[in-house]
Amino acid sequence: MGGDVYKSVALGNTIKDQPGALFSVFMDRFGGLIILLVLSLFGLGSLFGYMGVVISLALLIVGLLLYFPVLGIFAKKIKFLGKFEEASKLFIKDKQSGFLVLLYSFLVQVFSFFTIYCLFLGVGIVLPLWSVIAFMPIAALSLLIPSFNGFGTQETVYAYLFAVAGVTAELSITASLMNHALRLIFSLIGGALILFNIGDSSK
Repeated sequence: MGGDVYKSVALGNTIKDQPGALFSVFMDRFGGLIILLVLSLFGLGSLFGYMGVVISLALLIVGLLLYFPVLGIFAKKIKFLGKFEEASKLFIKDKQSGFLVLLYSFLVQVFSFFTIYCLFLGVGIVLPLWSVIAFMPIAALSLLIPSFNGFGTQETVYAYLFAVAGVTAELSITASLMNHALRLIFSLIGGALILFNIGDSSK
């Protein structure tokens, strides 16, 4: 959350448009959420083989057809959903930019999943491909649950999900803690770069 606030303020100062900057940060999060939901849908469907994937595809098509009508109804009653409706219409209006946002979000998620796969390799576990496809989107969505940066929540989800793939709770929790540490390292590096940039801009 703090990083999003900084990005919004910094971008707003650059483009001289704080509302536009705030909305662009929201669009970034919105695009990531869409990708995660789609990947989760097909991930869960893959657990049931070919037929599960077909059903997932059918649900996705139905969801796309009903998305705007249903969202429009609820957006009139819940003001917050109006932002989602506005963001969705922007994706349709500017197809090229919308596609790029979704593409970058997809690549970020793929990199994130690959990182987790490598962390499990570090503790001697070779995850089956189906478990990565099925469980990683769900694990990523679990971070949306209010918590202290996902601590506790992520460990519980990892232990429960990857037990299906034959991974012990101890190893799953270890991989999860390593993931926390990796995110912290990247955050500290990012924070240092931010401070460095601020120092340069003040000269």
